[in-house]
Amino acid sequence: MSSTKSRAKKAPHNTPKETITITYENIITRLIAVWCVTVLIESKVHDFTLISFSEVSLPKFALHYIICFGIVSILHYAARAKGFDAVFLLISLVSFGTALAMANSGPYIMLAVFFVLALCIYYYKDYYLTLIPEIKKEKTAIIITAVIGVLLATILAVITICRFENNSSSTFDMGIYAQMFYNMKDNFSLNTTCERQTLLSHLHVHTSLIYYLFLPVYMIFPHTETLLILQALSVGVGVLPLYLLTKRIGFNNTERVIIVLVYALSPAAFGGVFYDFHENVFLIPLLLFLFWCYESEYLIPTLILSVAVCTVKEDATLFVIILGAYSIISRRNIKRGIIITLIGLIAMAIAFAYIAKYGDGLMTNHYSNLVTPENEGLLGILTTLLTNPGYLVDQIMQEDKIKFLINVILPIGFMAFTTKYLSRYVLLVPFVFVNLLTDYVYQHNIYYQYVFGPYMFILYVAILNIYDIKEYNKRHHYLLLIALVGIVAFISQLSTKTYYIDNYKNSSDTIEILEEAFKEIPDDASVSSTTFLVPKLAKRDTIFMIDGAIVNSNEIFDTDYAIFDLRPGYADENVTAEEQLYVSNGYVEVSSEDDVYVLLKK
Repeated sequence: MSSTKSRAKKAPHNTPKETITITYENIITRLIAVWCVTVLIESKVHDFTLISFSEVSLPKFALHYIICFGIVSILHYAARAKGFDAVFLLISLVSFGTALAMANSGPYIMLAVFFVLALCIYYYKDYYLTLIPEIKKEKTAIIITAVIGVLLATILAVITICRFENNSSSTFDMGIYAQMFYNMKDNFSLNTTCERQTLLSHLHVHTSLIYYLFLPVYMIFPHTETLLILQALSVGVGVLPLYLLTKRIGFNNTERVIIVLVYALSPAAFGGVFYDFHENVFLIPLLLFLFWCYESEYLIPTLILSVAVCTVKEDATLFVIILGAYSIISRRNIKRGIIITLIGLIAMAIAFAYIAKYGDGLMTNHYSNLVTPENEGLLGILTTLLTNPGYLVDQIMQEDKIKFLINVILPIGFMAFTTKYLSRYVLLVPFVFVNLLTDYVYQHNIYYQYVFGPYMFILYVAILNIYDIKEYNKRHHYLLLIALVGIVAFISQLSTKTYYIDNYKNSSDTIEILEEAFKEIPDDASVSSTTFLVPKLAKRDTIFMIDGAIVNSNEIFDTDYAIFDLRPGYADENVTAEEQLYVSNGYVEVSSEDDVYVLLKK
């Protein structure tokens, strides 16, 4: 019997490989795939996005093509794997699409990549059923999820810290938070002087109480870089509630990991961290944890997280209201929906009233396109929303917003907009209101903080809709598609930001000169500084940002020191006039270099 078992174990090694059959389909598939590879080889010398690429030598191109075709044919013969050409074509298309998107990161290129990959997967779907290995153990899925989160956080932290260390961060929005956390550590206030060029609490601008949650970490590591690490960790930690959410909805281990990967690859989930530091990033883990608790019907945690979301910012209360409205309209739990909605409404009323009384009021200027001189403010916005739907459609269907829309939704396909449950469209309201209706250009750009919250709702709806695909094979193919599109989007978009690392490596001399200039200024001195030097100097009681406004007003900030950034590409266009204005008011030179100029008040 033991001999029989032994022979049974060895049997697979004696199984003959697949017999190679040459078909018309195989030849066409291989011809297309090798063509993509050959173009990529030539692109190392020529830019294939320019017409000059057509000047490449045809005989040389043909020779490379033949050599590649021969190598692929040999590999196929050696592997004798079923669907070899189909898999090779898919890899070639992803590689070609990535190179093309890196050369031209516009959204229309990504749209073309999406449809080409979708067509390829649809046509060769039978070959791709086993392309993604099945993850049988949940422990394995958890480990992979954790690795994805750590890698994502590490990449974001490294790039953003290099940006900061290279003095590429500005007053808005790095300098104000560097000074704010310095004051929080010293006296628990959120005071700044550089945010509005006068002493005030950041709470008078935004009701962001969430910052106190991270103060203990900053007190242990009192460095501005700590804020950037916390921001990167917030994006990375998002994989945990997302994994729990997909598990609660019913996805298997493999599907959960793919969805987590798609999240990590989505530019809308991480693009905003490259513009310094913002409270909005904390919406990512908070909202995902909120959705998980909501789906799990954990009442008390759901209510606690609803309150936590409201502490991020005054307009974050909208997200809680929308979730409550969805619960009511979908009739999943009307009582719970009413409670969630009331939390959002009460928090909104308190936050709006506080800013109106103690601050500058709501930033309704971000929606100046929705108001008239006769009907301004929040009431004017609401009036337009309720009475003029044609105008709203016109404001949404604009070229820059269509491009933004493509950049946001392509990594998750179009699943956020394909559902038979009308109540789910309520969850898309934050995206429409926050990102598409405004004429404030930064709110429809994936590299600014305004997309974090709305994108979590889009991701939530997409996950629900993907789960509605009950046929496993179709769901498998769709997840494969968005994972591959995500890879293209991630590499192409991230490649536009990795230059911060190169700049940091190549600017050591300039960084050293600036650091020496910073040492000329005592820690307890008051400072006036041009914008890109504010973040490094912000850990003090008084610092103001110098810009062209002082030239127009002919008034300077009365501080102990003034420092001017003279680096090409960073210097203010009015820097010469600004320097002269300070000199004419009695300031004298302390140090002068090609890249920086420091003045002292007599």
